[in-house]
Amino acid sequence: MEMMILEERKNRRADFKSITVDSAEFLQMVFDGVNDGLLATNRKGTIVVVNSILEKMLDHPRSEICGRVDLSEILLFGEMERLNNSLMSEECGGRNRSLFFETSLLTRSGRAIPVQMSAARSEEAVHDIGIVALIRNLKEMLRAEREEFDDPSRLLQQDKMMSLGRLSASVVHEINNPLAGILNYVRLMSKMVSRKALEEEHLEKFRKFLTMVESETERCSRIVSNLLAFSRKSGMEQGEISVNDLIERSVMLSRHKMEMQNIKVEIHAAMTRPTIQGDFNQLQQCLINLIFNAIDAMPEGGVLSIFSSRQEGMAEIKVQDTGCGIPQEVLPSIFDPFFTTKGEGKGLGLGLSTVQGIIRRHKGTIRVKSEPGKGTVFTIRFPLP
Repeated sequence: MEMMILEERKNRRADFKSITVDSAEFLQMVFDGVNDGLLATNRKGTIVVVNSILEKMLDHPRSEICGRVDLSEILLFGEMERLNNSLMSEECGGRNRSLFFETSLLTRSGRAIPVQMSAARSEEAVHDIGIVALIRNLKEMLRAEREEFDDPSRLLQQDKMMSLGRLSASVVHEINNPLAGILNYVRLMSKMVSRKALEEEHLEKFRKFLTMVESETERCSRIVSNLLAFSRKSGMEQGEISVNDLIERSVMLSRHKMEMQNIKVEIHAAMTRPTIQGDFNQLQQCLINLIFNAIDAMPEGGVLSIFSSRQEGMAEIKVQDTGCGIPQEVLPSIFDPFFTTKGEGKGLGLGLSTVQGIIRRHKGTIRVKSEPGKGTVFTIRFPLP
């Protein structure tokens, strides 16, 4: 029985080896199913397979390339040597690997196309395969990124969902507190009811407890409503906004997170209660982003101060922290898309870019002052109606 199994395995290996997986027809079928440009050379450097994407990119029919053109001939002068050096190096993916190698390919007409190439060189001498390369048109990549970035609603929602993830834990704790209070009041009332006859004194306590239950339930409702409103995807909706209310509701959603990080919140609201015209949801997104930045800047605790006022015919909001501050050399770049000073995995750098975009759409301005070791102040101004 064991001999039969071994013989069967031997036959399978023989059948597998008989399949010409290195044939041009097989490679062509596989390559044409890929959405990026692909090519393969033999060990002498002659291109043997080109997929349809690369064929279009080079504006050159594969029948005139395969078996007739070397890889070095579609690269700029000196680039083949640079690619070989990259493949020999251990720095770009390991020996015989070169990831994200940027170069240019020459089209049939001689026009240079900037590309990003990830190449691998075969170490086996069995099959006549030299280099296999995946190729992406850098101009097309940049155009796709630009189209995505130019869609403000998409970016706004992406940034909002990132903020929402950070808010979730805080909101759960914020709701848990009033729910625990409600449960305690209900238990106290249940004990009183179990004593059967309720005296006037107990009825008075009932009224007090019911008032507290109502108040805490309303608080839960407000928190959930704020979270749902914040997460809702919608276009820009103009309306009258109380700046003080905007600050209060933004702080409510992030208060527990600040308490957990030993951050004291001080709100200095203008007695004049300034109002502005705009989209409450988007402006709340701005303020929450600035609050999150302040929290991140104070990992050991500190003070977050938020001010509202009227200044020179404008409504002004200041968000001030006592955190680590921002180095002067990076201050000019903090509003650039995808710029971040945070560690890998802690942010895409969309926050402040999104904040600036929203404020500009509301005809407002944002300025920043910061000193390393002392803290940062963001000042936002909006025109009064």
